[in-house]
Amino acid sequence: MSTIKPKRIHLLGSGRHEEGNAAQADIKPGMLLELNAAGNIIKHNQNGGWAEKAIALEDALQGGTIDTVYTNGAPVTYVLAAPGDVCYVLLAAGEDVTADEYLASAGTGLFKVASGTNQRLCRAIESVDNNDSAAVPVRIKVRFL
Repeated sequence: MSTIKPKRIHLLGSGRHEEGNAAQADIKPGMLLELNAAGNIIKHNQNGGWAEKAIALEDALQGGTIDTVYTNGAPVTYVLAAPGDVCYVLLAAGEDVTADEYLASAGTGLFKVASGTNQRLCRAIESVDNNDSAAVPVRIKVRFL
């Protein structure tokens, strides 16, 4: 795998791009999202739960990068990842992932290694050790199931 760090979130695939309004602050590109009851965007909040595979994208049309955070009320661009799509998502702190491991929602918009009855959403296509990181998420390339 290349060591070049991507500058976009949706790297490969035919997923459908959508947009909605953020109903909370600090939504980062690469986070797993869901719609709340009002139809607004929030971070996916079910630890290990089912998810629609909606991933926040960079707001390139407004000059945003993969590090530009969405604020509460801002329009959020996201992709509904299709099976086989490759994205550059955010991995929770404390996770040590090897290539081919399955990932699930960490319940904070971030991803974690799937265990037990967790809903497997994607598979890592690179190894990332985030054990030494003090509560800081890092990015990982994944292929959605």
